[in-house]
Amino acid sequence: MPDDPLERLADLHLPDAVGWWPPAPGWWMLAALLLLSPLLWLAWKRWTQRLRVPVYRRAALRELEQEYQQYLRHQNGPVFVQSASALLKRVALQCYDPRQVASLSGEQWGEFLGRGQSPDRQQQIKLILEHAHSRELQADIAGFYHFAREWIEAQEKF
Repeated sequence: MPDDPLERLADLHLPDAVGWWPPAPGWWMLAALLLLSPLLWLAWKRWTQRLRVPVYRRAALRELEQEYQQYLRHQNGPVFVQSASALLKRVALQCYDPRQVASLSGEQWGEFLGRGQSPDRQQQIKLILEHAHSRELQADIAGFYHFAREWIEAQEKF
């Protein structure tokens, strides 16, 4: 009888065990995500923090900077103080009860802006605002600019 073809078949061979290296693409993605997660978290935190800054505050700071640059070009102190004071009033109307702020002017306006400041700084603010309409304004305009910038940055909407 001829040879049985089934006898010539070899036994089944099991595949080699799966090694741990190289990992599957999913593990690479997980490792990358774990390594990048602190950076992603910081980026997210900065982005949301930037969104929390009210639009009126960003616009006011931008406008204050433009006014100060004009002052530096033209050296017209009274114009800068008047425009900065008007800008501070608009910010105050956004942040405080308009019935409380709208009627303030002169010394009362200076006292309102100077709340929480040192007595020397309160006096400087009052003097600058009182003499804002005189042609011979002798004041620390740069100091008033920095005060206005800090004041705007410190305001929160009520």
